Amino acid sequence: MRKIFRFNSGLGCLTCRPGFTLAEVLVTLGIIGVVSAMTIPTLMQNHQRKTYVTQLHKVYNEFQQAALAQITSRNAINLTEAGVRSDAAMGTFIKNQFKVVQDCTGTPSDCLADSYTNMNGGAVTSYSDTTAPCFVLASGAAICAKYQVSEREVVNDSGVVVGIYIDYIANLMGDLIIDINGKQGPNVVGRDLFIAGIYSDGSVKSALQGPRPIRPGEEIKTNLAKCQSATKIERQGDASYCFNEILSNNWEMDY
Repeated sequence: MRKIFRFNSGLGCLTCRPGFTLAEVLVTLGIIGVVSAMTIPTLMQNHQRKTYVTQLHKVYNEFQQAALAQITSRNAINLTEAGVRSDAAMGTFIKNQFKVVQDCTGTPSDCLADSYTNMNGGAVTSYSDTTAPCFVLASGAAICAKYQVSEREVVNDSGVVVGIYIDYIANLMGDLIIDINGKQGPNVVGRDLFIAGIYSDGSVKSALQGPRPIRPGEEIKTNLAKCQSATKIERQGDASYCFNEILSNNWEMDY
């Protein structure tokens, strides 16, 4: 009869794996929950910023492509030669080159939000120029394009504004108010609403022609601080600095 001997090394089963206790599982889940609570809001905010910039960049590219198409179709060298020389002509250009789903010319509040705030939570005067053509595009973006040549305030040595200098050389021919998602939120200047400049060559760039003069008693702010505390939707106003911040940071919203 064969005898079977069992050898026990005292080390236990070499192929067995010890399990986790309930306490260990709960501690692990707790750590994961704490880390998630700390990181997810930041990730969501970063994602939202990228979404805003992506939508803004889309309108930016589409407008420049439309301007080039307008210039080419008229065998012109710039938008002025292509016939864009008034608010009405600006509206015709947009309707010809974009898929427009709503025309709000005369009542910009039909395209833009009823109210806006700045990044500091303050109220911002809504855009109310009834002569500027305003539209909602198929993408959902709302745009108002105001035709006007570049204007600069003239100040004396005391910092008092004494007149307006009309600059035809700068080639800035209009303003472009862009709400990347129309009436949808957050309706905050510098987040989903921006002011850019339309130039005669069809490019979209800063609406500011050099630094705005400092008025007597006015607080000196950084460009970002001006953007964050904007109170009016207008060119040469603080709201114009928001688009500048995006461009200067290579299409990154890092504020």
